[in-house]
Amino acid sequence: MSEWQKVLLSLLVAAVAVFCVRQFCFTLYTVPNESMFPYLMEGDRVVVSRWSYGLRSSARGIFRYSRWIADDVESGDVIAFNSPVDDGQPVCRRPVYVGQCISDSAVIVRLDSDGRQTIQVPEECIIGRVVMVGYNFSRGRFRPERTLLLFVK
Repeated sequence: MSEWQKVLLSLLVAAVAVFCVRQFCFTLYTVPNESMFPYLMEGDRVVVSRWSYGLRSSARGIFRYSRWIADDVESGDVIAFNSPVDDGQPVCRRPVYVGQCISDSAVIVRLDSDGRQTIQVPEECIIGRVVMVGYNFSRGRFRPERTLLLFVK
């Protein structure tokens, strides 16, 4: 095998590995506003664990929505979820929001820090639990104090 074929194969393997990690384990989202201040700030890149509540399979084609190895959302968890408003698009294509769960009996999520704005989120809209803030790059500047902050359960 020539040198360029080894490099090409290495790049292909790396791309497949990144795809699998992003699709099945962890993914990154950007917080669009400061509604969850002081927990989350505008520009925070949050790492979301897709396995926190079980891996979600989308309801496309002949498949129905399901979760593999399902677990319950607990009060206090900061979660990422797709918009529960049915706009005709599949759930996985809807906008993503981040909020803090405030109830154990139903998934009621607080969207702001003072608790005035809440929404009930169906299970099929939940992507996973926010496990850490990767970094913050807001308004053109890097904020090192917001790097690698863990959300411990």
